[in-house]
Amino acid sequence: MRLLHRGEVPFPSTLKSKTMRAIASNTTSPEEVSVLNIRIGEFVASALQTFATEHDFSLATDIDLIGGPENVFVDAAVRYFTKGEREYDRDGALGAAGKVDQSIVDEVLSNPYFAHEISKTTGRETFGDTMAEDICKRMVVNGASPEDAVATITRVTAQSLHEHYVRYAPKPLHEVFMGGGGSYHPNIINYLREKMPETNFALIDELGIPAGAKEALGFALYTCEEFVGRPLMVPHRVESRREGVIGHVQPGENHFGLRRRVVEFWGL
Repeated sequence: MRLLHRGEVPFPSTLKSKTMRAIASNTTSPEEVSVLNIRIGEFVASALQTFATEHDFSLATDIDLIGGPENVFVDAAVRYFTKGEREYDRDGALGAAGKVDQSIVDEVLSNPYFAHEISKTTGRETFGDTMAEDICKRMVVNGASPEDAVATITRVTAQSLHEHYVRYAPKPLHEVFMGGGGSYHPNIINYLREKMPETNFALIDELGIPAGAKEALGFALYTCEEFVGRPLMVPHRVESRREGVIGHVQPGENHFGLRRRVVEFWGL
């Protein structure tokens, strides 16, 4: 274990004397205790903010969003040029052999979705195969090679990721743990490493979570939380103003056994 930062924020003398008097007294009223709790909470929050400011890190909470087309665009381009014989750009070979058309990249990234503030989510209804194929056709008509088109579309994904890190990630950003198809794409990861040399990029496998099993583990977590009625939708971080319990479990033969295991797991 390594200590990253330490610091002290003086406890206000007036608040300290009131707190110690309340602790020592047997005549403290519920009203006085309530007020003290509020004042102490305000002090702790202020101290945390002061500490964060002095050591240059953010107190921002978790952020959940889909930054753009991800690997959908790249896979669609590969299918288009290979007439469906290949599903993805293995080892980034096609893209690595091409030249990026930055004007096309900038045009795609001018889509209002990229400028939209979080929370946000998207899918094939916005960045689907048709859009990727249109880009491929336009580039080929203007003299580009299939490799150029794949390289350009790959850069769209990589640059959109980088721009979202710049906008929303804490600074400095020490490490990023990745999962999914894009985390194995060398052209995407190399671009991010070039743009963010201070950040360590690693697979979530290093945390003990196999990347190929993350969705299965995710659904297991959703089920656990649904069983105990704990909301996973946090207001202002998703497109909802209310907390929400995710999913619905259809009872089966082992329903009560599962519930018992969940209760034991959480120590409820």
